[in-house]
Amino acid sequence: MQRCGLSTVASAMKQKQRPLNTTDMPLHMIIPYENNPRAHPKKQIALLARLMKKYGVDQPIVVDEKNIILKGHGRLLAAMEAGFKTFPVVTRLGLNDDEKIALRIADNQVQLLSDWDDELLKQEIGKLDANFERELLGFKDAKIEAMFNPPDSKQQLSGLTFSVIVECEDEKDQSALLKKLGKMGLKCRALIS
Repeated sequence: MQRCGLSTVASAMKQKQRPLNTTDMPLHMIIPYENNPRAHPKKQIALLARLMKKYGVDQPIVVDEKNIILKGHGRLLAAMEAGFKTFPVVTRLGLNDDEKIALRIADNQVQLLSDWDDELLKQEIGKLDANFERELLGFKDAKIEAMFNPPDSKQQLSGLTFSVIVECEDEKDQSALLKKLGKMGLKCRALIS
């Protein structure tokens, strides 16, 4: 077993964590990865283009040494829709093919692992001016409406049937339980699995 000294580990980390320079690159020089598994619906791209025009760009596209996108396919599409001619780009050098694939997948998947604190989100949205274009937040109108005007739980649950599953040791126990519950006026069905 080969041991790695701290200086070797620190050196390897420095290579992966070098400061990255951002440069503006013409859009026609940025090459989408042909097997990008992330889909970008037109609605998402249109919203992202509006946000870029309104607030500017603060996330660069990340490319490899051949200008093939590692992160930012949606940003490229939105920049094209917004009519940009150039876009901020960071070039990552020295990644092998496995690292490039993993980076593309992780960039899109890791963000999906987070969740919203619904109460804090409601508070923050509630602070927005009444004239603020809430569609820029990316939520469906129904989601925001439900936050501020939750449906009555009694109406939501009316007309539903509730079931309880009880596991029995054998058919004899199941039959006895069905008779007992039936005498109590409950509707019962036997399930065998």
